[in-house]
This record gives sequence, structure tokens and C-alpha cells, in this order.
Amino acid sequence: MAGYTPVPTQAVIPTSIPTSIPSSAPTDVPTPLFTVRVMTFNTLFGAGVEPGHAERGNSGSRLADLITLVKQADPDLLGLQELSGWMTGNPPAIQQFANALGMQYYLAQTWRGMNIALFSKYPILESENLSTYIGNNGALREVVQSPDGGRLNVVVAHLDPNNPLLRACQYDKLRRVMERGGNPATQSVMMHW
Repeated sequence: MAGYTPVPTQAVIPTSIPTSIPSSAPTDVPTPLFTVRVMTFNTLFGAGVEPGHAERGNSGSRLADLITLVKQADPDLLGLQELSGWMTGNPPAIQQFANALGMQYYLAQTWRGMNIALFSKYPILESENLSTYIGNNGALREVVQSPDGGRLNVVVAHLDPNNPLLRACQYDKLRRVMERGGNPATQSVMMHW
């Protein structure tokens, strides 16, 4: 543009600092009554509890390392996948694990032996093995009593890792299970790998 001269701008310097800033956040937001710390972990072929298979490697049992990891994370609810061999031992590895953490558990056996489990610091009210319902690697549903006396509907699953369409179908089936898992006041949690 010919003949255009830009006008210099001057900086604005505030002469006073506001003592309070108005908030647009609503003041009627409910405060949660409790929180739940949730963790899920795929142990990869049972964390070496059942040795002797080439795909499991030669590192031996990683059960003690897994106990240390979970103690550090300190979850209220823990979903574990691929618990092959966890029913062996005296006491069984799953019982040793639960005792070390001071948690209750439910183990859902699968046709492939890659069992899954939920460990809970809260009382377990109901348990259901959903492995035949979704197929492949398995799933379970539990209802646990929450700290406020309510119910938490918890689903743990090991969805198909190779087929996205099958995985989507499995997820949809589990979503329906969660919807039928209780009254509208029941909260739901889903953990999967």
C-alpha cells in the first residue's frame, strides 16, 4: 500500500493489581466420596511361574518382582492377565500372591490356560467367569463393595490382540455385561489388555 505509515502502539501498563479474580467454575460440583486406585497388568505367560516353554524365556519366576511392583503401585483393584501356571504350587502361586498383597481374588480359568484374575482390597460380593462368553483369552466380572457401602461392577478382560474386529465385538459384549451388572447407582470399571 503506497503512502501507508504504520502507527506505533504503546504498551499498556496496569496501575493496580486486582485483589481477587472472579471464577467461572460452578460452586455446586459434588465432591467425590471416595477414590479407587486401579491397575491392570499382563504378566506375559504367567510371569515365569510355569517354566519350561521357549516363549517364556529362561529368566525363571518373576513373581517376587511382580509383588514388589504391585506393592509400590498400591492399587485397590488389580486385574491380571495371562496367569498360566498360577494354580500350581503349595500353596498355589495365586494364593501366595494374594497373601503377599493382603487382597481377595477371583480367578477365571480360560480354555487356553491363560487365566485372568481380579484382586481386591474390597469385599467381593459376586463373581462370574465370562471367558466362554467372549472367547479367546477370557474375561471376568466381579461386584465388589466400595468404601461408601455401594457396589462397583468390575470387568477384567484379555481382548484379542491380533484381530481389531474381534476385539471390537468382545468390547461391545463386555459393555453390555457392565450395563446389566446392577442398578443405575452401581459404578462400573473395565480393565483390559
